[in-house]
Amino acid sequence: LAHAVVNTGEKCVLFAPYYFNHMMALQMSAAEIVVGPCKREGAALVPDLEWLEAQCSGETPPVLIVLCTPNNPTGTVYSQPVLEAAREVATRCGAWLAVDNTYEDFT
Repeated sequence: LAHAVVNTGEKCVLFAPYYFNHMMALQMSAAEIVVGPCKREGAALVPDLEWLEAQCSGETPPVLIVLCTPNNPTGTVYSQPVLEAAREVATRCGAWLAVDNTYEDFT
């Protein structure tokens, strides 16, 4: 996906901790990678969407925002409200939102 939507030097966002293969894909696309913070919600770490909103209102907003749920390596499953809020920020930003939900169908 990164190769299809990211041009050299364009800003992309990951949230720490992140899945190392996502970082590698963005590096291969020669993206400007910005790593955002997560914040605690109970026992879970979730993306800091206020930080993301600030990135989107900056001079060079991201073209791609990457989330991984369940998060690798923490195992946190992002709630539907968190994912919907991330989608809303990405939409306002004009960015692609890539959600890696590889294990969604495992029970």
